[in-house]
Amino acid sequence: MSTSSRIEIVDNSEMNRTTLAHKNGQRVDLQVQGMTINFDYSPEKWGWGILLMFYDPNTGLLAWEFSNVLTQRVSSISKTQCIFKFRTDRPYYIFVSNDKIVYFKVDTTGKIIDFQEFTERYATFSQAREKVLRILEEQIEKTELSEIGKWHHSIDLRQYLNYWYARRRIVRWRKRIVDIYLETAIYENARWTLTLKSVEEDDNKRTKVQLDEHYNLLKIWGHGVFKNAENQNLMAPTRTLIHVVEGSEEDKHALNHPILKGDINIKAMTINYCLPTGKQGSGILFLWQNYRCHLKLFGWYFLADDKELMDKVADTQNPSGWQISGYPDYSDDKKIKQFLSKVYFFFLEREKMVGFMPHFPSEIWCQEFTEEQSDLHDGFRDMCHFLENRLFEVEDQDFGKWYKRIPIEKYLSRQFFVCSENNVVRENYVKISKVTYQNAKWQLKLESTPEKKPHIHKYATFILDEHYNVIKVLEEGAIKT
Repeated sequence: MSTSSRIEIVDNSEMNRTTLAHKNGQRVDLQVQGMTINFDYSPEKWGWGILLMFYDPNTGLLAWEFSNVLTQRVSSISKTQCIFKFRTDRPYYIFVSNDKIVYFKVDTTGKIIDFQEFTERYATFSQAREKVLRILEEQIEKTELSEIGKWHHSIDLRQYLNYWYARRRIVRWRKRIVDIYLETAIYENARWTLTLKSVEEDDNKRTKVQLDEHYNLLKIWGHGVFKNAENQNLMAPTRTLIHVVEGSEEDKHALNHPILKGDINIKAMTINYCLPTGKQGSGILFLWQNYRCHLKLFGWYFLADDKELMDKVADTQNPSGWQISGYPDYSDDKKIKQFLSKVYFFFLEREKMVGFMPHFPSEIWCQEFTEEQSDLHDGFRDMCHFLENRLFEVEDQDFGKWYKRIPIEKYLSRQFFVCSENNVVRENYVKISKVTYQNAKWQLKLESTPEKKPHIHKYATFILDEHYNVIKVLEEGAIKT
């Protein structure tokens, strides 16, 4: 790292204007100056970024931000070419009081809010500018290259906001992405209340975020917020702890699935979780992504252990205190194979996938998937946040509440699932053999085969409405060979 740093203002890059800030419920004008800054970081590399300064002439307070930092090799491009036009309308919300000035900056997804508080006063804008340039040079000299410009604080809301927060449905399952901005930031009774809204004027969906006086997240509610985060004290220890069992992960890449008819990547792992009450449980998490045409649809399924929640206690054989998942058929090297032999995927229209997950002999669980992810790594990260929120909602460990449930046990006799031979009762192998969708109705065909007589088959067909409610059941009583 270089022991000294020299910064320079790019010629003709300075821009001056005014912008509106918010003070005591009123709008006031602030002076704004922006410029492109080049800085020599080492003999081989240089960098550049945008310096923005917001000055209140009434109080002498000034806020500033250095962002959009890029680095180049010295010989790769002329420094004077790096001129960047800045905008200060939507991304920024400036709050001014008699003793401080605070800027909030929201990314286009609305899920990360950068902020910084300033209390220093300056007699003139020119004095403030000179001081900021000296501070900037000092910070560049003592900061690692990858961290330059990351001197603000951030509030990360991603774990509390769902997939549809910044998306709007158009027709059926078609969607569009909307930009989110900070509509208001109110400071009252040592609490901040931020209101997030899309840039579309006719979109009335708003999300509220409450912070304490030190900008710690207290509460979040409104559009796109997970149910369990509403009106909760997020500083309290209410989060669920998730742990991936070491050595339990299994991956299959570029798997040509006969139903999906395209490349599918699947990841499976054993998950242990601990609730705030101290109770803990276990299950297997499946994540998959299908590459069909231009889509990268992402799906998931959590196969929870049927054991009752247990206290998390120390164990000499299991020092972490976690219990081990109780699904012997889903061993570490067979989880995906077992899963694909039971689940049935179905594509509906162009941007929707439905997964049917059997829980024989009582139910079939189904779930619709419309989310896209760039890869399974990003999907896994978001899924951990999602799973934490869902686990916190579980009552009596009824994971079926996460899915639409089809109660097949109400319509099929026990003989469909078992066979008797020489006074020995054995379970049949039951699977979903075919799924079709036509005229707003689903048709699910189940097939039952005895292990000892694989040439014998029993069939049952369920007719469902578009919301997966049972309309009719056609059970073919005759045994077919």
